[in-house]
Order: sequence, then C-alpha cells, then structure tokens
Amino acid sequence: MDFYNQLSKFYDDIFPAGDATIKFLTEHLGDPPKVLLDVACGTGNYSLELAKLGYRVTGVDLNGEMIQNAQKKTQEQLPVKFLQGDMRVLKGIEADNDGLFCLGNSFVHLLTEEDMLKALISANQKLKQHGTLIIQIVNYDRVLKFHMTQLPIINNKKMGVIFERYYDFREDRLIDFRAVLKTDAGTVTNTVTLRPLLIGQLRSMLSNAGFGLLNIYGNFAGQEYAADSPATIVVAIKT
Repeated sequence: MDFYNQLSKFYDDIFPAGDATIKFLTEHLGDPPKVLLDVACGTGNYSLELAKLGYRVTGVDLNGEMIQNAQKKTQEQLPVKFLQGDMRVLKGIEADNDGLFCLGNSFVHLLTEEDMLKALISANQKLKQHGTLIIQIVNYDRVLKFHMTQLPIINNKKMGVIFERYYDFREDRLIDFRAVLKTDAGTVTNTVTLRPLLIGQLRSMLSNAGFGLLNIYGNFAGQEYAADSPATIVVAIKT
C-alpha cells in the first residue's frame, strides 16, 4: 500500500470532486437528508461535498492514509464520518443506508468474481429495502475490444502534478494497471493488478447479490451506456 500512501498526499489534486458527478449522485440517490455510504472513498471528497448538501455520509476506504487525510478535512458541523474498512465485509456499519456508491474504478481492484460478489452482497446488507447502489468503473468492454494500453493523462498544471495511467495485458486475463505519479518531489511508479469486469458479468453479479438493475450510463453527464463509452456506471436497487 506504499504507493497509495504516496498517492494520498496528492489525491485531491488528481481526483477533485466533480460537479457533474455530484449532480448525478444527488439525482439518483434522492434529496437530503438521506443516509449514504461512500465505499472506497479515498480522501473523502465526495463524502464531504454531499455532507455539505445535508446528506448523512459514512466514507470507507481500505487505505489508512486516505482515511486519515479525509478525517483531517472533516468539519465538526458536517454529518460525515470516515472509517477504515474492506468493501467485502463493511464491518461496524449500520444497515440503514438509503444509498451506497463506489466510484473511481475501485471495484475492479477485487481480483476474483467471488470477492466481487462478496462486496455486492455486503453492499446489499447495508442498504435499506429499495436502497440505491451506484458503481462506476472503466468500460472494460471497450478496453478489451480495442486493446487500450493507456488512459487519458491527468495533468494538474497549477499544482504541478501529472498522473499517467497504463494498462498491461496479462495471459491470465487480468490487467496490470501501471501508474506513474510525477510531482515536484519526483516520480513514483507502481503496478496494481485489476480484474477487467465486463458489463454482462456485472449484470449477472448484481442479480445474484439481490439487486435489480435500473440503468447503465456511459458517463456522469447521464448519457446512456454505449460500446464506446469511457465508463460503465450502473444504478441498481435492492430488491
């Protein structure tokens, strides 16, 4: 987790909360006050922005440095808290959430279908009846079809941070995600293995975990999913 500890220092410069994403979340999760769970929250940018709007939010991330940075940004009056935890279990969290979201391609860090299903079942258990689930990943149908080896570079010129992202395909059908973080302090490179999840596989897993699929989008602007969409964003409901 050393790379993610390093990444946590620059996370806000690379992945700031986007207005389109916040608008998408509020439209699909309902008006505040709702109780929300932000899984793989990073340094808590979306948790904090939603809390400012009146939602009651719990942010969970596996990386302790990310959680510590999120806690440092928390204002006492905001209805938000941050916990270190594993999305496959989600211990210590009440089962009273109106909505749960997992953004930023985090879900595919789980390397087996068994672990992915565990995470979806855990999400189901933490939601109220008819609660809403939102998951965003890269559109791996597109990545595999076109054998894409690089994602767009994130370049925050104001903060002097460049984040390069590469895909190396493996014989076991997994992908090595090679990340290059360039800052004034130097360059850090790390490789993390991901499981490219196809839309058909995700549909099946959602059904097996007790979710009904409401819609699939290709971006946070709300465009319908298509073969060439950059992202796969599912909105599902606990049945």
